[in-house]
Amino acid sequence: MAGIRPGKKQAEIVAYIVAIEDETDEGDPSVYLEDIAVIPGAQKQGIGWELLKTLVDNLKKKAAQDGKPVLLDMHLREGSRALLQKHQDDLKNLGAALIEEVLVSDYYDNGEDSLYQVYAVTA
Repeated sequence: MAGIRPGKKQAEIVAYIVAIEDETDEGDPSVYLEDIAVIPGAQKQGIGWELLKTLVDNLKKKAAQDGKPVLLDMHLREGSRALLQKHQDDLKNLGAALIEEVLVSDYYDNGEDSLYQVYAVTA
């Protein structure tokens, strides 16, 4: 997602989301949310949520084509959990139901824990 910050003339990337076809920790086909980021000056404006909604909408289309739910999984750092927690009900209303949640100790290189989540996205 690109935008023009105050005092700037050129558009620049202010946010992005990366999701890849992968497998859950149990080996089921999934789409793994690799990364989502919004620059500090653009945070708290709903941009991250808009990116996540777009991803879920695309997964709903895939679920309709495949005739079955699509699994969306992710590992969340402490700082990233707020977006998902804030929009838990919104995700459910969009057709993304949380089906698994596990705390993974020492997941990141610095010893930081991760919250592993799996959502079933239905058409």
